[in-house]
Amino acid sequence: MDTVIHAHDVLHMVGESNGGILLEELRTELNTRFGPDVRFTNCADARFTVDELLHFLQARGKISVDDGVARVNGQNVCHH
Repeated sequence: MDTVIHAHDVLHMVGESNGGILLEELRTELNTRFGPDVRFTNCADARFTVDELLHFLQARGKISVDDGVARVNGQNVCHH
């Protein structure tokens, strides 16, 4: 069975990194912490790989990536 982690947990990880985190470091950290078979879910219960989740978070404006550094856009994050 795959490990399933909520996207909010990833947003918290990014938010806790002072000044942001390199996108490649985040990708590596997620794979190291949760394993290569990890799947992520959002509030609508869609399932994502690491790369799909990072694309989804950027497309929804929940994180921004500038010069390879990911930062949380707090105004676009749901708080439930």
